[in-house]
Amino acid sequence: MDRKHLKHIKKRTDVDLQQAFELYEKASNLGSCYAKYNLAVMYEYENGVKKDLHQAIYWYEKSEQGYLCAQDKLEELLEE
Repeated sequence: MDRKHLKHIKKRTDVDLQQAFELYEKASNLGSCYAKYNLAVMYEYENGVKKDLHQAIYWYEKSEQGYLCAQDKLEELLEE
């Protein structure tokens, strides 16, 4: 692949991650535990947003009430 093509892929990925973040925010405001979990993952791994472990913990706590995977991830983060 040439550099121009790689730049296009990166730009498109950034746009997709931003759109995903916005949609997860909307869904979380409607009560989706899955969306809250995905916001936490985005903050934990710096996917489309600046890495922020405090925000990751916040969203894992919000999602753990209805999503068991969030409970496990929250325990992992709090142990670190």
